[in-house]
Amino acid sequence: MEDWKDRLTRLFKGKRLTLFLILGLIGIALILLSEFWPASKPKQSDQSTVTAADMERDLLKLISNVEGVGKAEVMITLATGVENVYATEQRVNQNVLSDSTNGVLGRTENKNDTQDTVIVVRDSSGAEAPILIKQIEPKVQGVAVICEGADSPYVKSSIVEMVTTIYDISSNRVCVIKKNS
Repeated sequence: MEDWKDRLTRLFKGKRLTLFLILGLIGIALILLSEFWPASKPKQSDQSTVTAADMERDLLKLISNVEGVGKAEVMITLATGVENVYATEQRVNQNVLSDSTNGVLGRTENKNDTQDTVIVVRDSSGAEAPILIKQIEPKVQGVAVICEGADSPYVKSSIVEMVTTIYDISSNRVCVIKKNS
């Protein structure tokens, strides 16, 4: 018992206690000050939005590298835009009403109510945002390519094969025409 009291008195008399108190106060002050600093938003690098212009630019780069194409222009039409799929909560209410007289079952009525609500999160600044589960990229409807080398069957088939492979569309949705010189 005496050993414990001696250690306690040495701790209070030494500089260790003041050091612990100062470090503790600094830690508490940093925690309190962190409430006033704006929270950094996470980077959303994997959530990119692809536009038709971006797709046209990328396709033009590829087509221009095909031998014999020459100068080219590209136009892409989209069947759909970017579709965002958000997290939802689904509530289902099911009511069953049965009518019976003298133990004989008369009629039964089933009523189902389904309600979907988007799940929303609130950040430290109080702003609300829905939770994005996935982003469905736009579907390509058709591609038109105008190039100087389109009169060559090799160039034409190379472009059609490239476009159908990249965008997973049928060849009748790709048009390759010779450009005026």
